Amino acid sequence: MLDIFFFAELVWCSFLIGIRGLNQAMIYTAALFTTGYVSQTLSKWIADTFVAPPSPVFKWVESHISNRAEAVSALAGMIPPEPASTMASSHVQWITVHIVRTLVFLFITAAVFVLFHVVSKLTDALWDRPERQFGKTPAIFSPLLAIASGAYLVVLTGVFIGNLAWLQDFSGLSAPAAHSLGLHWIAYVLNAVQRYGW
Repeated sequence: MLDIFFFAELVWCSFLIGIRGLNQAMIYTAALFTTGYVSQTLSKWIADTFVAPPSPVFKWVESHISNRAEAVSALAGMIPPEPASTMASSHVQWITVHIVRTLVFLFITAAVFVLFHVVSKLTDALWDRPERQFGKTPAIFSPLLAIASGAYLVVLTGVFIGNLAWLQDFSGLSAPAAHSLGLHWIAYVLNAVQRYGW
């Protein structure tokens, strides 16, 4: 079921960005990847500063980690194999640290992208800028950029679902996650990125 959702999200995002023309597709793609960079840079520090292990939010997340075999087997690929931080004294705390950092990363990504989108629309409306038109040759890049943006959003959604499924309140997501080829592919890509440092 999640694979159908991921495919629908990819098609919808690609269509939504692809019909806006090359200029807007380049702007949206650049904005998505820039927000990812900003979030990656800030999320570890923000999570470690404001949601450190003694905080009530951290304790709440830690107390709601699901250790059901179905959740652990499906979602273990989302967690790095060894703690890179000395903050975690147990396996459950390491999972909690990772989930908190990942959710902070996703929320910062969403906030920065929404801010970019609002400012972009506001400046277009205030300055009444016409859409720049490119020739027919570069127009082929608009669908490619739209597919890249859609794929990036699918990966972010998969990471979000994978991290939520660790929590007991969202344990209903662990069974579909265990059978999702897309989520396993996303976990494989994330492990390759962490292993080879891309």
